[in-house]
Amino acid sequence: MAQKQHEFRDGVRITTLCAALSCAGLAMAAAPVLDPLQLEASVGWDDNLTRSGEAPSRLGDRLQAISVSRRATIPLAEHMQGVVDGFLSAEALARYEGLDRLSGGVTGQLQYRPSAAFGAPTFALVAGLQRDAYRSQQRSGTRFAVDATARQSWTDRIDASAAFGWSRRDATDGVFDQRERSLRAHIDYSLGRSGTIYAGAEQRRGDVVTTSFGYDPAYAGAARAVAPDAAFGPGYLAYRLEGRTMTWTLGWSLPLGNKRALDLAWRQARTSASIPTEAMHYRSTLFSLSYLMQF
Repeated sequence: MAQKQHEFRDGVRITTLCAALSCAGLAMAAAPVLDPLQLEASVGWDDNLTRSGEAPSRLGDRLQAISVSRRATIPLAEHMQGVVDGFLSAEALARYEGLDRLSGGVTGQLQYRPSAAFGAPTFALVAGLQRDAYRSQQRSGTRFAVDATARQSWTDRIDASAAFGWSRRDATDGVFDQRERSLRAHIDYSLGRSGTIYAGAEQRRGDVVTTSFGYDPAYAGAARAVAPDAAFGPGYLAYRLEGRTMTWTLGWSLPLGNKRALDLAWRQARTSASIPTEAMHYRSTLFSLSYLMQF
């Protein structure tokens, strides 16, 4: 516990240092440029909330969410700028109310672009801090993440980006703590007035959490932590294991005017973890429809 608190304090110190450097840069730079406030309302379906391999442990539900976010861009030098994003969000589920949550967070970026030429890449160092408050307190906690990213326009229609990152989540119940390393790639293709289609792939290695109905000795033998999962009711147990997850994303964003858009997305994650007697695999799929508006 002492080590955990020490590592968390280190993350807070890093975030505080980033904020202090941003403030110093802000004092020496031009005034920040504020983007419009963005409101996003979405509905969706997650077919595997428990991140389990099979019934009766595998449970799905409908979800709805609303969030408000804003971005500030801070010119720092000829080829460098700072970007600060903040958001507040609320998410509610139809059946499993223990997973309802309120979230808030801030992300800071230091971006560098070597020239204004078309096709010049943009590199960034990113640090983010997020707080989640679940109705079921076990999952409530703080997430800290750092990333190194690169983004480039390949043509007047195609933009691509890649990122390598590390994240840490400290939850009220240690079974929901997570340490992960990730590698991501993303591509956008503009359809002009018909919007943008996009695709992404992400691989994560580190802690994965699965919830099953009833005690499973094989899972317990390999688990780093085990605890009852109150969000799903009596008899459900959560196991934190070491594993890897591959996530695929496909989506279409359709503009509805200058400040409104619809976004339709499909996301599927495939996770595997090794346990003493076998390899555990599970798949989860999320469909979502979002309405975005700026004001």
